[in-house]
Amino acid sequence: MRLIDFMKRHWLLWLLLAGLLAFEVVSRWQAPQHGPYPCGQCLLQTPVPDHVTEQRLRQQMPRLYALPYVGALAGAELMTCTASHCAVYHLTADVGFVARERPIPITFGTLDTATPEV
Repeated sequence: MRLIDFMKRHWLLWLLLAGLLAFEVVSRWQAPQHGPYPCGQCLLQTPVPDHVTEQRLRQQMPRLYALPYVGALAGAELMTCTASHCAVYHLTADVGFVARERPIPITFGTLDTATPEV
């Protein structure tokens, strides 16, 4: 009985501990990555994708991310590629997309991250 009384009196402390635990779990969570999705007509504009690229990303993204904040809180990333470059777009809170880096050139069938085009 004493434990239950203690928990009732210190509910704010328990709430704070639960919040800290949730923060710790989320901070160690690896962002879900999706793709690469081929797109021959995409221009891979950054930081905001062109219309064709955005439509391709919307077609391929998991349905769960259509809800506001879900993909952004999870840190979801979607990669789309043309024949020569790939770009990684991050979901935003308003279910939009933004690229934090320039498109990565593809050489010999692999991503060459050491020599980005200028």
